[in-house]
Amino acid sequence: MKKWLKIVLIVVAVIIILGAIGGIVAFRATSAPVQTAQSFLKDLSIGDVNSAYSLMSTNLSAAGTASDLQSFLKENSVVVNMTSVSFSDRSVNSDGGISHAVLHGTITASAGLSSPVTVKEVQENGQWKIDEFTLATD
Repeated sequence: MKKWLKIVLIVVAVIIILGAIGGIVAFRATSAPVQTAQSFLKDLSIGDVNSAYSLMSTNLSAAGTASDLQSFLKENSVVVNMTSVSFSDRSVNSDGGISHAVLHGTITASAGLSSPVTVKEVQENGQWKIDEFTLATD
């Protein structure tokens, strides 16, 4: 094999390895916010609004109460009937020492229902908290 071909193959292999490492690091960096979002939505789906409320940021919990979450559930059957949630687009960044995460995904519910969902989180005292969540409406 020619020397230049070996060099090209080595460079390509290094790029692939670095890309895989970067993907693993990015996945791990977003796993805690995903777990928080999944717990929040699961709590809502089973009607445990107090547990869901405890996962909300100071900012979001100041804007509403646990009974507001109960009202939200009455209007959003896709959450009540949720069978799974997945997040295909995840990002975490830090701005001024405050970490933020943005998750875009899909809630799947019984009877073939589904809805895009966006969850924004902020890290407070080392814990990821829900700062905003939106469901696409019909």
